Amino acid sequence: MAAVSGSGGSVGSYSEVTGWSLNITTNNPSYASSDTSGWKKRVTGTSDVTGTVEFKWSGSAPVQAGASITGLVLNIDGSDSYTLDAVVDALNVEADLDDGDVISGSFDFS
Repeated sequence: MAAVSGSGGSVGSYSEVTGWSLNITTNNPSYASSDTSGWKKRVTGTSDVTGTVEFKWSGSAPVQAGASITGLVLNIDGSDSYTLDAVVDALNVEADLDDGDVISGSFDFS
C-alpha cells in the first residue's frame, strides 16, 4: 500500500483550512463470567468521534462554540472522505502581535 499525501485534504466548503484530525474510538467493555474460564471477554461498545480543524483567519470565525454542523465533510483526497454531524466544543484563535504572523485558529468538535 502506497502512502498518500495530505495536500489534497480539505474540510467541506470551509476556506483556508490548513489541517484536520479525526479520532474515532469505541469503548469495549470487558467482563468475566462462569463461561469465560477465568479470562476476560470483550464486547463492542458505543463509538465516539472527536476531532480538530485548523485554519487561517479570513475575516470571521468559520463556526462558533456550541454550534451544530450537519454533514461536516472531511476530505482525505479527491475520492475518500468522512461525513458526520458534529457539535463545536471549542473555538481557538491565536494572534501573534509581536511577529505579525497570519492569524490562525482551530475548532474542536465531537
